[in-house]
Amino acid sequence: MTHKTRTEVLRLIEKATNYLYPLRWVDEKTTTGDFDRREVAIDVFLIPTANQMDFLTQIRPIRGLIREMTGHRCIFIFHSPEATIAYYSHLFPVTRGLHLVRGGGIKLPLPVLYGTEGRPVIIGSPQFYLKEAA
Repeated sequence: MTHKTRTEVLRLIEKATNYLYPLRWVDEKTTTGDFDRREVAIDVFLIPTANQMDFLTQIRPIRGLIREMTGHRCIFIFHSPEATIAYYSHLFPVTRGLHLVRGGGIKLPLPVLYGTEGRPVIIGSPQFYLKEAA
């Protein structure tokens, strides 16, 4: 399966689930154990157990398309918020600090991301405490 296909599959799932949960293809570096069809397994992070069936229901309309694109049915490995924090926190670094520039934009000091297909994710409602700098 090509990188482009893998990226398109993740984007389809993200769109169908309203971008609620971080996704990535399972990799051999951080996922231990051996199982069949690892090449079509997708990690779903920060998903409470109570929401897993809803996730599968939301992607039901696109599962046929995903199967055509990948050549197989995908396996979803769900990671609760607690498990994500305990075992995959390196994929979701916490950024502290914010710099506002007058007449400019917001600058976030983003940490170096480790793992595969990592990207910054803002979780929860950001709180901003503003002070005027000298």
